[in-house]
Amino acid sequence: MAFSEGLQTISGTAAADLSARQYRCLKMNSSEQYAVAGDAGEVDGISQNDPDAQGKAVTVGIAGISKLEAGGTVVPENYISSDSVGRGVAGVSGEYIVGRAITGGTVGSIISVAILKQRRRL
Repeated sequence: MAFSEGLQTISGTAAADLSARQYRCLKMNSSEQYAVAGDAGEVDGISQNDPDAQGKAVTVGIAGISKLEAGGTVVPENYISSDSVGRGVAGVSGEYIVGRAITGGTVGSIISVAILKQRRRL
C-alpha cells in the first residue's frame, strides 16, 4: 500500500489542466509554471493535488516519501524516472531520476517513492 511520509512541498502554478495528473512527475517550464515531465527528462517534483486549469495552484513534493503513479512494472529499490506522461517507470542508464521506489506496482497503480534531493542521470 502506497504512502507519503515526511514530505516537503512547495506551491507553484499549473501550466495546464492537471486534474488527471495527481501523483505525476512535474517540471517547471520557462514561464515558471509546472507541467508534466517528459520521457526520461528532468523532474522538479511530484504533483500532490490536481488543479483543473492553467494558472491554478499546484502543490509539488520535492523531498521525502511521495506517492507516484506507476507507468510500468516497478519493484522496490528501482531508481525511478518519468515516462512521457509523467508516470514513474524504472529508470535506465542515461535517464534523469526523481527517486527510488519504496513500494512496487504496475501500470496505473500508486507506489511510494523516496524523492532524491539531487536528481541526476542514472
